Amino acid sequence: YDSVREGVAVTTFTVLTEPLLWQETCREALKEVLAVARFGVDVDELNLVTRMALNRVQEGARMQPWSLMGTMVGYDAAVT
Repeated sequence: YDSVREGVAVTTFTVLTEPLLWQETCREALKEVLAVARFGVDVDELNLVTRMALNRVQEGARMQPWSLMGTMVGYDAAVT
């Protein structure tokens, strides 16, 4: 549910970590999120992060083109 008028936005934040390090990783990620909320980002930072995210998706698609299309008929999904 996003509402500009009400100042509400829902954002998904995914964290990948080693099982034994999940708490520390979440703490570090929360520090980063709070820093962005407090200080914001400038245009150069936003462009860099956008480019990095798109490059990761592009590389994933190049390495496993079927991974972004969902489950293939007769096969279980390889990742969750």
